[in-house]
Amino acid sequence: MSDVAIISVMAKSKIPSPGARPTIADVAKASGLAPSTISKALNHSPDKCPLTERTRLKALKAAQEMGYKPAWAAQALRRQSTRTIGLLHWSRVPEASEAWHDILEVLVDLLHQNDYDLQFIPNSERLPQILQQGRFDGIVVAHSIEPHVAKILADLKLPAVMLNAQDELLNKANIPDVTPDDHDAALQLGRYLIRQGHKHIAYVSTHPYMRHFSYFQRLAGTQAAVKEAKLKYEVRQFKGPVGSWIDRILTEQPLATALVCYSDVDALPLLSALWQRGVKVPEQISVATFNDTPFTLNAIPPLTTMRIPMQQMAQQAARLLLEQLGHADAFEDHQPMPMLASELIIRASTAPPSHR
Repeated sequence: MSDVAIISVMAKSKIPSPGARPTIADVAKASGLAPSTISKALNHSPDKCPLTERTRLKALKAAQEMGYKPAWAAQALRRQSTRTIGLLHWSRVPEASEAWHDILEVLVDLLHQNDYDLQFIPNSERLPQILQQGRFDGIVVAHSIEPHVAKILADLKLPAVMLNAQDELLNKANIPDVTPDDHDAALQLGRYLIRQGHKHIAYVSTHPYMRHFSYFQRLAGTQAAVKEAKLKYEVRQFKGPVGSWIDRILTEQPLATALVCYSDVDALPLLSALWQRGVKVPEQISVATFNDTPFTLNAIPPLTTMRIPMQQMAQQAARLLLEQLGHADAFEDHQPMPMLASELIIRASTAPPSHR
């Protein structure tokens, strides 16, 4: 048989040549099933597949044995959906804090229940290009967003939701935001400390360039509690590495008797610095914070904190996004969602002030 004849036979039988990527037609021929049957098996979850379980498994086995992998771009074009939600975060790597772990766990579960995957989008120079490639059915903006990226997202008119993030341009583009009431949380915490007898309160953070809106709302809430109580001294702020301000807090008059930390991440190095200087908590100074992650419970002493409703935030964000994607029936409760309030958790790090 000539070389031409051999090529002709291979073309007719559609046997993929070594190294060639098998097609759905190859899988159908090998399994004795129709190409449409293979497609249904590959593109439907087990509970939504119209095929019998025996046929579905036969098709999947054939595809696996031949190493068939559907072309992502072709699938997305055919069904006009990528079934992928982009998580747009300010950093280059996902945040590893316990607070964000709780949020992401709930968010991923709810999206998976509706056949969507969540893909992290790192903050890089390629971010505008990535957003404009049509990879995502929707976007979750987490924590914060840069102005030029916000403009691109607003122009794309993709379904989107801001999670613990705020942006005026995106709000004007009717993109909703899900945030806790940080001002009220700090107001509650400040009132509690004042009821304990504290008159000199300082607000501290280990982040020297903190710009997130929650920092300023928690500061304003603490200041509001002091103003409401008509205390003589205003709330003092200290930002940056703990070592740059801890000695000032312990020596500057009037001495602060209670420290409100912006987050649990700030509270842990603060407790360490106080311990190194022989300052006892809460006997000599009280420490309180926000978020109520496991860090706050396992600290020594366990930290008084405002429990921010992380899981409810994730549920609300998923609901708002899925409704935009046409899944309004994904939630049984269609009542308006209330403002997300925080809860005061009192532990051993706070007590009435002593006279140092």
